[in-house]
Amino acid sequence: MNLTENQYLNELRATAFHEAGHKYVCQRFGGDGDILITKNQSESLDECTWSGHFKGRRSPDGLYDHSGERVGLLPANWQVLVGMAGLVAEALLDEELLAGGTELADNIWELVEFRIWAGEASATDLEFMGISDTDDVKLNFDDVEQTVQYLVEGWDRVVSDAEFWMDYALDEASPSQSHT
Repeated sequence: MNLTENQYLNELRATAFHEAGHKYVCQRFGGDGDILITKNQSESLDECTWSGHFKGRRSPDGLYDHSGERVGLLPANWQVLVGMAGLVAEALLDEELLAGGTELADNIWELVEFRIWAGEASATDLEFMGISDTDDVKLNFDDVEQTVQYLVEGWDRVVSDAEFWMDYALDEASPSQSHT
């Protein structure tokens, strides 16, 4: 692929934060799972360089605070929040979006709806969010706001997980494959 070093690393960063977002919100509900990030071997410029996947291995069972203490029952919308957490985590990387201040959740809501409409959400994410028609996306603002709140509260853990998986993916990618 003819990507610059910066483009190559930005794609990896977005993928790692996306998957770390899913994992963190799943953990807020007592679940857990594993992240896998692999380098795409395709030479097509229409495809991303990196592919990510969060695979749950422990099912959510309640609501937990940032420190891991159980504070409530599992909310009915937990799958929606886990499903959108990846796109929300990617949005939180956008410094211009973060400059929106008090409108952060509004800005992320609009961006996530646009990205879903533009076909940038995976089939798994859409399934978790309960979306079957991407031409008529109507996300619940409260769900987006709650996901933003969870991720902001646990951002240090999201960053730590994402950085770990970025390093791991780079180590696993063949050093003989050029990305510039």
